[in-house]
Amino acid sequence: MEFLLKQMAVLFAILSVLSLTKATLADPRGPAILAKTSGNAIVMWQATNEVIALEKSTPDNATALKTLELDAVRVAKKVLGQLDHATSLSVHILYERIGSVSPQYHASTFGGFEKLATVMISATALTSHSQWDKALARSTLPAGITVHVTGALPSR
Repeated sequence: MEFLLKQMAVLFAILSVLSLTKATLADPRGPAILAKTSGNAIVMWQATNEVIALEKSTPDNATALKTLELDAVRVAKKVLGQLDHATSLSVHILYERIGSVSPQYHASTFGGFEKLATVMISATALTSHSQWDKALARSTLPAGITVHVTGALPSR
């Protein structure tokens, strides 16, 4: 499974740079790729722009993480029409880490991807997606949606 996620991260990086696929969804918070449409469906959300914006606009990382979790549900909502008999949906929240400054180019280097969290949406939650907006308006996760944090936001 870890190998598959690494392979998808590589694919995601290539597609993020090239932006040549129909599966890439334009979103002001960053592109999302629907990597698997049936069974346990998977979305890879490249949330770098959102992470940068939240770092400037939120008081702490806990608030930023909560916002990212809720936005991942919004990203999931956008792909629901593309799912093919999915029994669940996982949204992997990724962002680009910034590496050290290159002495040759005097610019930050690419530090790899950080898999921040996975938002897991159960079959029950998928069938009740029409109720998600009510929960999101209250800044809470809808019923049947859980979050597994696997990484960390940049330190402030």
